[in-house]
Amino acid sequence: MRGLLTARAQALAALLVVMVSLLAGLGVRAGVAWVDRPFPGFFLLANRVVASVSLPSWPVAEQRELFQATLVAVDGTPIATAAEVYARVRALPAGTPVVYTFERRGAAIVRTIASQLFGWRDAFLIFGCYLFNGFLFAAIGIGVWALSPGRATTWALLGVGLCCSTYALTGMDLYAPHWFFRVHALAECFLPAVFIHLALFFPVRRTSVRRAAAVSYLPAAALALVYEHRLGSPALYPGVHAFATLYLAGAGLFVLAAVVAGYVRARSELVRHRVRFAVLGLLVAFVYPLLILTASVIEGGRVPANVMGFTAFLFPLSIAYAVHKRDLFEIDALVQRGVYYATLSGIVTAVYLGLAAVATHVLHLSPLGHSSAFSLAFTLGVLLVLPYVRERVQRLVDIIFGRQSYDVQEVLAAASTALGTTLNLDEILRLTLRFPGDVLGLEHVTMFIRTGNGFEEAAR
Repeated sequence: MRGLLTARAQALAALLVVMVSLLAGLGVRAGVAWVDRPFPGFFLLANRVVASVSLPSWPVAEQRELFQATLVAVDGTPIATAAEVYARVRALPAGTPVVYTFERRGAAIVRTIASQLFGWRDAFLIFGCYLFNGFLFAAIGIGVWALSPGRATTWALLGVGLCCSTYALTGMDLYAPHWFFRVHALAECFLPAVFIHLALFFPVRRTSVRRAAAVSYLPAAALALVYEHRLGSPALYPGVHAFATLYLAGAGLFVLAAVVAGYVRARSELVRHRVRFAVLGLLVAFVYPLLILTASVIEGGRVPANVMGFTAFLFPLSIAYAVHKRDLFEIDALVQRGVYYATLSGIVTAVYLGLAAVATHVLHLSPLGHSSAFSLAFTLGVLLVLPYVRERVQRLVDIIFGRQSYDVQEVLAAASTALGTTLNLDEILRLTLRFPGDVLGLEHVTMFIRTGNGFEEAAR
């Protein structure tokens, strides 16, 4: 029966891979169409709203107030579609100044922005990032689920992989020709749901499958209905988009809280090891996008969100490894060392930036940041203070990762003494169960006794 389930899962996985590949192919076609053609210096959604996407070389990078604003006129002429704007700009040589009139929250914004040529570098940094993340998210979700289709955690990870993959791959078409604009918006609505679903099953299972589905996906379905009615209304779309972004940021905090709670409350050492490995993915990939999303909500969408894609894939990758691997004890030292060095680097960086900020803004010593003497003095100070800080950081990391420390020789001596004082089988079984359960923090312990007919369960 299990083999049949795995075979069906592999067949469905192959079908999903084909569908993802077709979607990626259409996205690549849309992305390549931009290359070597003039563009306004910003992207427009199908409803003429300026997308929160940019690169440092684009003019819109220094005019973030234009993000989530609605373009209403070009050179004083009202426009009705995003395609009309692109056609006007492409009819002019690259570098031609164009006067744009935007509308944001009822206020008009007029800007003169020179068009520029969209190159292969722009395509690689924008669409290449989307393509990479789309394929990787899909491969992680589909691959882990196909290996273990009977586990609730892999189903949750499959939802994360497919939803994030759809969101990334349809993002390649989001700015033109807008074939999958509504599909992208639908994926955006369900992004918080799939992460909440995952948090309910990782690192420990917290509820039933039906209850998890209701809690995760019913609010997302309601948001999708509202989104559908607001996509064609540029004046109302930014508000709904901000709420969806806030919802996603809240889901990210829920995932973070679930992982921390799973580590603190779990008695199983295996669960803790899974969490420790996932912490690397959380620190490197998930916290940074969460900060970007939060800043985007606070700034009213004026923070480019495409920078999240460069590290986001590391989070599901770490979760996938933790879900698939049953025995993670061998990576404990690697995780501890990673957290230890990351903490030290963060402390040194924070102190340096703090001193530079005080010297520049409080003491008004602006040349200090470029002074070789200051850098040398700071380096010498770090060399003198770091050993004392390192010991305390190491102690803190050891406390976090090894909350239940024990002396092996002491435990063996205590067990030998206790077992040597009794010949009662029930008492021996009780002692044999108690020691590994208490010392290793095991949730379940079972003892088997060998008899003439094989092994039989004696105690649990």
